[in-house]
Amino acid sequence: MLGYPDFPDEPDKQIDCILTIGATANGIYGTKVFPSQLDLVVTATRWTPGLPDLRFVLLKRRDLLGQAISSVRAAQTNQWRSTMATQGSAAYDGARIYERLRAEARDDARWDVFFARNGIEPTVIAYEEPMADPQAAVDKVASLFGLQGRAPIRTGDIHLEIQRDATTQEWKARFRDEYRNLDELDVL
Repeated sequence: MLGYPDFPDEPDKQIDCILTIGATANGIYGTKVFPSQLDLVVTATRWTPGLPDLRFVLLKRRDLLGQAISSVRAAQTNQWRSTMATQGSAAYDGARIYERLRAEARDDARWDVFFARNGIEPTVIAYEEPMADPQAAVDKVASLFGLQGRAPIRTGDIHLEIQRDATTQEWKARFRDEYRNLDELDVL
């Protein structure tokens, strides 16, 4: 796991880490999970019984094409967040971006089905919100636990930066030029 080189491979031990490393002093814990990661855990264990008072926050990106481009660039450079050093260069690959775009849409749909099937109304936060207004995003999550107004943040402690740049915009324009087709729906 990024930032935790000793993160265990065993799902049960991962849940223990969520409840300890991923928890604040008041016992509220959190983890970020992608559908592909959850698929791996589900085959090995039932994960929800080990997580008491489970709540869900759905981080949803407004710019799905931007997300696909970001994913392709991160895979090429091994820079998954701004605090990591780049290890390689990124090169435009329209086919790979299109593949990731469909995968991101599938992942969003999978979460929608999961929440509908389980009668869960997650707290939805747009991916772009925390960087624009970190306190508002934290307040949305804090309200899940009745902590309104009690979770002030120190913006000086935030070290992440948006990685979207001119290359992202160039790739977006190029992709749309190459893949634009108003006459057919995409197969996910």
